Amino acid sequence: MVEEDLSKVYFSHFKKLNIKGVPCYLTRTGYTGEDGFELSIPNASLVELANALVAHERLEVAGLGARDALRLEAGLCLYGNDMDENITPIEAGLTWTIAKSRREKCDFLGGEKIK
Repeated sequence: MVEEDLSKVYFSHFKKLNIKGVPCYLTRTGYTGEDGFELSIPNASLVELANALVAHERLEVAGLGARDALRLEAGLCLYGNDMDENITPIEAGLTWTIAKSRREKCDFLGGEKIK
């Protein structure tokens, strides 16, 4: 469905490309907890492109429950489920997202709460 070599889109990269002629953004952020891609599709083309993707023989639709399970397996928190205004990043197990030097200084917005 694309002319570009997607194996050259590495983790945390994005690319502007056409999917079946529709200009889209393709990212590889790992948001779902899986090594795949995320798409940003123009509203006007969404239904047409979604139907084309779903009809593709190598694609299988998965819902939010699958995304949540993959994120849980990958150790990724989901705002509103695993953390919110009342659960700090430390309480949510996200200490790894704050560099040790920053944790020691706590010189960032919310640092006192984290401390």
